[in-house]
Amino acid sequence: MIGEHWGVVAAMPSVDVGAAWKSTLDAVMGVGLMDGWLPTTVYVATAVAAGLLVAAQLLRLQVGRLLAELLVAALAGGVGAVAAWLIGNKYMVFGIYMGWTMIWMITVTVAVVGWAIATAVLNRGWRRVVAIVLVPLALLSLALRIVAVTGQYRTVGSLFDYGSYESFESLHDSSVKGTAATSRAVPLDDWLKQVADGRVSVPAEPKLVEATIPATVSGFKARPALVWLPPAALAEPAAQLPVFIMLAGQPGSPGRFFDASDVRQLVTKYAATHGGVAPIIVSPDQNGDNTVNSLCANTTTHGAAETYLTVDVPNWIRRHLPVAASPDSWVIGGYSQGGTCAVELGPNHPDLFGTVLSIGAELQPTDGNVDEMVSREFNGDRSAYDRLVPVNAIAAHAPSTQTLVMGSGAEDRYSLANIGTIGDAAAAHGWQVVALKAYGTAHTWKAANAVFTSAVPWLCDRLGLGGDAARQAASSTASAATNHWFADNTGIEVIRP
Repeated sequence: MIGEHWGVVAAMPSVDVGAAWKSTLDAVMGVGLMDGWLPTTVYVATAVAAGLLVAAQLLRLQVGRLLAELLVAALAGGVGAVAAWLIGNKYMVFGIYMGWTMIWMITVTVAVVGWAIATAVLNRGWRRVVAIVLVPLALLSLALRIVAVTGQYRTVGSLFDYGSYESFESLHDSSVKGTAATSRAVPLDDWLKQVADGRVSVPAEPKLVEATIPATVSGFKARPALVWLPPAALAEPAAQLPVFIMLAGQPGSPGRFFDASDVRQLVTKYAATHGGVAPIIVSPDQNGDNTVNSLCANTTTHGAAETYLTVDVPNWIRRHLPVAASPDSWVIGGYSQGGTCAVELGPNHPDLFGTVLSIGAELQPTDGNVDEMVSREFNGDRSAYDRLVPVNAIAAHAPSTQTLVMGSGAEDRYSLANIGTIGDAAAAHGWQVVALKAYGTAHTWKAANAVFTSAVPWLCDRLGLGGDAARQAASSTASAATNHWFADNTGIEVIRP
């Protein structure tokens, strides 16, 4: 009553607290970790702190003390280098080959930390304070450099799998929602004629949506998938399009795949230059949790991941998306553990996948040693595990006319060796094989993105999305890529064919 009497209620503006909070959260989660103000600020602060300490001692002619501190730094750096080499390259404690770029970064950081600690011990006053502050700054700089080199986490939000996506259910276009979407879509050549005749209006923008793919047959506990739809899939009627089923590594998620990879940007660019036509990209969850490695297999511990990926996911795709039916139009791909899954599932299901795109793959599904996996995941049935090993799967389903595109960072010598072993087996059994080496990278998303940048547009052309001339030009595996360098100083070398 008082508010109404004085007109206070009428005068107060309406504030949507929830929207304001979400806007703030989105801004924080969108802060870049690979570039932008945050890493720049940390790097500059680290350099300033180190520079102040050096300048202070040189100006005070404390050369002897500085040399003592630098000796500690050299010893610390040496210990750091040996430890990093043993952990990352020799014994691969984290399951990947770290590479020399990462070892060099760790060496420098440990040396700086050792120097800062020595400086804090041997000095007083503001110099001690600056030296103490330098320690967390150096460690944070290392963390940000690792992020920049690996490409795993591009934003603060990616650290927490934070993403805000439109739901698939919110799409109202009948061409991408409902029963038997494939049967309602128009073959691409006919669709292009309808577009040219003005009978089909093509939306201007693609969409990235979140979808819950039910585990109807498998019962596998999967997280929601992400689906990228080009304009041609959103038109009415839609075009029948190829589909790429793409898997992140472990730890990873569908969100991580789209955050860390350049595939979304690549297919968006392809669609923009091809009248809205590009493949549909589906990134399902193959693990159920960041801490789990399902082996993309049907296991006693983690459930029927293979059935989910090869039955439930394809059934949902056929029912809801305008995809071409032929296996020639279906690609399975991924990076790291996802790349291993791709080269494991593709050969085992030639009736489903015509192409495998694998980066940074292992020779076999791995989560511990083989005996442990066989006992824990397959109730002691060694044959159930052996059928998943790519070279065994290739031989079991030979001959095959499938296509295999494999890639690795140049510093990832184990993945490079795996390319040779798996590629040789595939070629011997009729596969068409392409192998790419990404210079300036190790086992990182940068390596994956260098390979994607070369392979994805080529596969789009090869699958007929660029027209007959482009399809003909891409029909030979020799046309898959040429040796070239990218703006970020990574490069691609074709090592096969």
